[in-house]
Amino acid sequence: MTTKTAIQINEVGLRDGLQSLNRPIPTDNKLLMVERLVALGFKSIEIASFVNPRLMPAMADSAELASRVPRVEGVRYRGFAPNLKGLEAAAKSGIHDIGVAIAASDSFNQKNIRATTEQALAVAGEVAAAAAEYGIGFNACVATVVYCPFEGYVAPEKVARLVDELQALGSQNIVLGETIGRARPEEIHQLLTTLKDSLPAENIVAHFHDTWGQGLANYRVCLEQGVTCFDTSLGGLGGCPFAPGAAGNVATEDLLHMLGSDTYDTGLDLPEVAAVAREFCQHNELPYTSRAGNACLLSGDSPGPGAEDERPG
Repeated sequence: MTTKTAIQINEVGLRDGLQSLNRPIPTDNKLLMVERLVALGFKSIEIASFVNPRLMPAMADSAELASRVPRVEGVRYRGFAPNLKGLEAAAKSGIHDIGVAIAASDSFNQKNIRATTEQALAVAGEVAAAAAEYGIGFNACVATVVYCPFEGYVAPEKVARLVDELQALGSQNIVLGETIGRARPEEIHQLLTTLKDSLPAENIVAHFHDTWGQGLANYRVCLEQGVTCFDTSLGGLGGCPFAPGAAGNVATEDLLHMLGSDTYDTGLDLPEVAAVAREFCQHNELPYTSRAGNACLLSGDSPGPGAEDERPG
C-alpha cells in the first residue's frame, strides 16, 4: 500500500479573501463559516488582520471574531499584524499565530505600507519579539517573490536575502507570496532552486494568486520540489489592489481537485468544501470563481449545504 503525502492547506479566504473589500461582512456570518471549516477538517484558518479599520473595513471585527471562534484541539487560527498596536490587539483576542508581510520589492513596500524594506524589517523585529513574549507563533511572508507591479521581475537572490533576514527574526516557516499572480512555473522553479540551501521545502508555505491562470501549475512545481504547505482561498476570493484585474488566491477547491488522487492526503472532501464555500459567497454577495468547485457542484457530487444551519446577517 502506497503511503500518501500529507498536505497542509491553510484556508485564507476569511482574511486575504476579504480584506480588500470596502464593506464589512457580518461577524456572525464569518463565525458560522469558521465553524463549518473546522467541522470539515481544516486545521489552519487565517481569519484576521489587526489593522486600522478605516483602511480595511472588512477587517474591523478581527478582534471580536478571533475571540469568538471555537477552540478545538489541533486547530490554529492565524492573523496579520503590521505593528505592535496590531500585535497587542491580536494577543488579547487569543489568536494562535501572527504574521507580517514584507515585499522583496522596495517600491511595493513604499506603496503598500509606506515604509522602506529596512524600516519594515525593524517593525517586524518588534512584532516578532512581542509575539514571543505572548507565546504567539510568528510567521513572516515575503510578498512579490517573482513579480512586482511597479518594478517588474524580482531576482530570486533578492528574495533570498530577505528570507535570511526574516529567519533571523525567528520566523522558521516563510510564506512565499506570489502577490500579483503573474509568475510562470519555470520562474517558481528557479526561485525554489535559489532558496533550497537556506530555506528547506518543509519550511516553505506557498501563497500564490491566479491572475494569469498559472496558480495550479506553480503549485505543482512546489509539490515536485517537496513543498507540502499551501495557502488557498475558499471560492477563489481575494485580489491585490496594486495589480489591475488581480484574481484571488488559488481556490481551495481547485487545489483539492488537483490533489484528489492516491498520492496526497489533505484530510478534506472537495464536494463538502465546495458546497459550504459557495453558500458563504452567495449569502454574502461575493463572487464564487472556483472552477473545480462549480464543476463539482454542477455534476451533482455535492451533498449540498446544511439546511439546518442558521443563516445570520
